[in-house]
Amino acid sequence: MKYIYFIQNVESYDYFDKNILFPRITTNGIYQCKKLKTYFENLNINIILSSPLRKALETVECVFNNSHMIIASDLLREHLVHPVNNCDCRESKENLVQTFEGIDFSQVYDNYNYNNYEDEESINNRMKAFYYYLINLTYKSIVVVSHENFIKSFLEVYTEKLNNNDCEIVKL
Repeated sequence: MKYIYFIQNVESYDYFDKNILFPRITTNGIYQCKKLKTYFENLNINIILSSPLRKALETVECVFNNSHMIIASDLLREHLVHPVNNCDCRESKENLVQTFEGIDFSQVYDNYNYNNYEDEESINNRMKAFYYYLINLTYKSIVVVSHENFIKSFLEVYTEKLNNNDCEIVKL
């Protein structure tokens, strides 16, 4: 059995203003991280997969203190729908690598317009790619840190398929 824990990034300043570029987590977000840290304290987590948006990466750092293998992936970023919200844009890979030491950014790419609008087909293709990536991981305890719309859309489409592949889904 594979256990997959889905976490939406904790509260960040874009909850109050969607025009904030690269929002950081709030004081309340830090409190939410402490509660999540308590939840995961006695679980044997093998790997953490995270969106490369600052608010997700700060959630990961705050909850897990870089004490696990952490991979940031463009597959997990929030949907970029029209109009694109500044808060759902990501920074350059170079800046992320300098800011978040100890996180593997090998699945984050700057060789395309990563902050452009995505059509429904692109979003569906990205979710499908993540599904296949996830089921092919050999780890038994996986944390996925992403965003509200991505997690909701992904689980609507793939929960049954994951369950059929001997995966138990835990949404936090």
